Amino acid sequence: MAGRIVAPAWRQVVLELVPGGHPQQADAESRRRSRTINRSILTVVPRTAFASLTAIAALSIALVATPARAASDVRIAYGALQRLVAEQAFSTEGRRYVKGSAATRCSFAYLEHPLIDAQDGRLRVRARFSGRSALNLLGACAGMGDSFDVVITARPEYRDGSVVLTDVRVEAATHGFYATRVCRSLAESLPTQVAYPILREARRTIEAPVGGAYPRKLTRFEVRQITIRPDALVLSVDLEITVG
Repeated sequence: MAGRIVAPAWRQVVLELVPGGHPQQADAESRRRSRTINRSILTVVPRTAFASLTAIAALSIALVATPARAASDVRIAYGALQRLVAEQAFSTEGRRYVKGSAATRCSFAYLEHPLIDAQDGRLRVRARFSGRSALNLLGACAGMGDSFDVVITARPEYRDGSVVLTDVRVEAATHGFYATRVCRSLAESLPTQVAYPILREARRTIEAPVGGAYPRKLTRFEVRQITIRPDALVLSVDLEITVG
């Protein structure tokens, strides 16, 4: 008979990312002390070897259920989130192309050097923009182009299995026609270009075969709320796993 783990009832468990992106549970003494905690907190600690948010889903393997129905908090430090964004969204020589590519010498636009934190209850990404919108005339680019710092703020939202950006606002450190046009274009394009498929990654990690362990199936995954705190992004998650 299959067993069922209903996750919104976990005790406190602190996981730390280790080389290779695998989580490591706290020692036995920490686990013993955590039995009295009704509301769970997952802390994702930034490490050099940070690979992806799949470690978030891996917490389910180590957690113990109780009758409580409070959602579990998944806390993602901004340092870890910044590494994730750099590795997955800025993957072309540390750049995120929003127009063209490295091959389109006269018509391109990209962001680089992202820094992530929070500002006034919104997620903030500071980055360097470089772009050109020109014609190739006999091997020379004729047209507008510039590089400047931009500040992108947005509200993360869980939608259709992914964390997406909504209410995106972009401000440039400089003024002028080109900078204004760039900010407008980024605000329109980033919501469709940036999304993290957290449900897919959670299912892939939880259901991955482990030698000697019972089969696991993710039967429910719901993000109730995403809270932006000064030091971390916090997801309130309900998740249910069927074991056996």
